[in-house]
Amino acid sequence: MSVYELASTLVESNGVKYSNDRTRVTGCVSKKDFLARLHCIRLGSTCLMQEEAKRRWLAEVGRSMLSRVLAVANADVAAFDQAWNSTMHFVEHADADTVFDELLSRGCAEISLFDCIIDYVLLEAFEGLDELPSSVTSVMSNSWVPRAVKEKTLCTAIWSVLTARRSTCIPEGLMTRFYEIVQHVSPVLACGLLGCHQVTTLQPMLIKFKEMILTATREMFQFDPEECRTIVAVSHHM
Repeated sequence: MSVYELASTLVESNGVKYSNDRTRVTGCVSKKDFLARLHCIRLGSTCLMQEEAKRRWLAEVGRSMLSRVLAVANADVAAFDQAWNSTMHFVEHADADTVFDELLSRGCAEISLFDCIIDYVLLEAFEGLDELPSSVTSVMSNSWVPRAVKEKTLCTAIWSVLTARRSTCIPEGLMTRFYEIVQHVSPVLACGLLGCHQVTTLQPMLIKFKEMILTATREMFQFDPEECRTIVAVSHHM
């Protein structure tokens, strides 16, 4: 049996945990298809992350992409790099079970590239911008409100949410460090995507970034089950 067929069998017995139903975003034909492919992606991710060189490459790609965005926005890139490096160092040296338990407590179903980065961080961030409080959306949609006021309103709302979430984190744990990164990135991404950042060239750049993430996510899940019959084949596809 192929890895997809084995995953489908596991789905039938409710053996695949998930945080969010991403059937539509991933372009899967059904929820069962999504869960089966999700299981395959998780196995492929584990295989992929066993190589230190690939882990470091992915981390560096993520850091450089975000650093570029922050540089365009005239944000504090040095402070972001420090927070990023601190988090990466923690991940490399922390006890795996402790990290796993902390991520589970925050809503991650499993530890994988998709669950922890794409789903929990990126996709939820994009969704959050579509579900802003009415008090914020009313300001954002008012053409008479100056760009600077819109930016300040949005940043205040974001910092309020981040402060509340960070207060529930384990001191010196992974999520505390994670929110140090987020506090540098989220306001820039949100203001840029919604078009209220002072740097007007940021919006088209971030729209392209969002489209790239969504396209990459869809392509990740659209492997051919007949061609990717093994875990190694799935990891190569990724």
